[in-house]
Amino acid sequence: MKNFLKILFAFCLLFALISCSKSNKELEKFAGKEFNGASGGSILIILEKENSLFFSGKPVISPNTNLDNVKKGAYEKSKLQTYKNPKIESKDGKKYLTADNFPYKLEIIAENKIKDVDDDYEYTYVDLTK
Repeated sequence: MKNFLKILFAFCLLFALISCSKSNKELEKFAGKEFNGASGGSILIILEKENSLFFSGKPVISPNTNLDNVKKGAYEKSKLQTYKNPKIESKDGKKYLTADNFPYKLEIIAENKIKDVDDDYEYTYVDLTK
């Protein structure tokens, strides 16, 4: 019985490591690419010593903006913020970009397009070398 539990534990550990490896390889497709929104905002993933996700949402303040009409929390979302341990999670057949303490919902539409689900705002990566 003890040997069976050891084998079961080893199998579970191996499965977890394989799953993490697959997720990391998928994340590598997006690493180093800056995704920009049409009206501003950006997403950048860096996979180096310390994996990080840099995110700034769509700007909400312009010269003619009435501050009473700005949604609560929209200004905080528009500031550049750094989040640790970015990863890709699947839910209901869709892939989402997440990180530790990341409060926003970013859906991966394609290899060159990420959508902010809450604001219905798209970020696009344009490869200028092609």
